[in-house]
Amino acid sequence: SPILGDAEDYFTKSNIATTFFAVLFNTQRLNREQRTELRKLLDNKVIMDRFYKAGTPQQRNIEDYKGNKNNYSDYLNYSVFPSSSYYVEEEIVLPMREKGTPDLSVLPDSIRIVATMNFQHREEYGEMLEILNDRSLFNGKVRAAAVSNDEIKRGNYDAILVAIDGYKSTFLFNLYDIFLREPDFETYKINLVTETNAKGERVAAPASFNGRNFCRIDASLVGDDRENFLKFLEHMHGFMYSNYIGDKQAYAGFLEETEQQLALGTYLFSLPSLAYFSTQFDAQSIQLYGVASQLSTIEKWQERRD
Repeated sequence: SPILGDAEDYFTKSNIATTFFAVLFNTQRLNREQRTELRKLLDNKVIMDRFYKAGTPQQRNIEDYKGNKNNYSDYLNYSVFPSSSYYVEEEIVLPMREKGTPDLSVLPDSIRIVATMNFQHREEYGEMLEILNDRSLFNGKVRAAAVSNDEIKRGNYDAILVAIDGYKSTFLFNLYDIFLREPDFETYKINLVTETNAKGERVAAPASFNGRNFCRIDASLVGDDRENFLKFLEHMHGFMYSNYIGDKQAYAGFLEETEQQLALGTYLFSLPSLAYFSTQFDAQSIQLYGVASQLSTIEKWQERRD
């Protein structure tokens, strides 16, 4: 907004990113080999550089909460755990950054990637779809389209572009939002079903993967990936259920390893987060980033005394 761009009236503060873009693959349309090669094809650096117009006169400048400017590469993700997360920074998980050259021969003639622009992030989705549709990129394999919510509910896509919102810290993530959410942006529903195992423990039931998720994973279908899908579900539930840091670290490692094998999606990049403040406040008194979490510090804010 031009109003917020007035430096006399407003200043900005950067915060930890709370949204990232991902392209999740339809496992009922693309087999594991195809998903692996598609992950290689969708170069997140190319997409992010285009999105921020890096190196052009129209470059969109960014700044992180540590004060680093235009550090675009720091926002690139190579795992379902964002690069800014505790799990990557502390090397609890070790994402594969080098993807290699894609084998185009195993991919379909075209890959249909969809997104809905009827809810949040309309402008961002529009630009991302335009980038994905650029015939000079991705060997002309990608066909991206804005579609209705009903089209997504029916699963009529090879892959879906989604913005994952709401992770509030570098440590806590709701992985159910990514892998168990009903593919319906009008209704929020998580398809988690639990049961008691022989040891008396609450565990995730195979019925949690019922085909009604962005990746269209269906544990009732017989296939080469079924056992790994169930293993992934076990690790995800263990990560989400555990309150102990050691257990959470272990499950994060298991989850990352299994996801890399299954190639369920590519996790592109996080969106830098900016907050705007009236210049009536003393900028030095405002700290948006708390220890390990996005904590409110409003009680410490002070007005300017000129």
